[in-house]
Amino acid sequence: MKTAISIDKKLFDNAERFSRDAGLSRSRLYCIAISEYIQNHSADNITEQLNRYYSKHKSNLDDDLRETAYRLLDGEDW
Repeated sequence: MKTAISIDKKLFDNAERFSRDAGLSRSRLYCIAISEYIQNHSADNITEQLNRYYSKHKSNLDDDLRETAYRLLDGEDW
């Protein structure tokens, strides 16, 4: 499918250079970039990345920070 897009000249020039150096057509580079962007920014992927991170790292707040957050948010409507 053909489409037309408008992008900044500097970004276009960088993409042209990269596609040439990587041996990719411009169309192939744009398809790969869009596909990777969608994959890396989907809600499921973000949740998966967060779950993976927090399975290896502590997520507890410092006691002072937690108390401050509770005080600040106490009067807020949720």
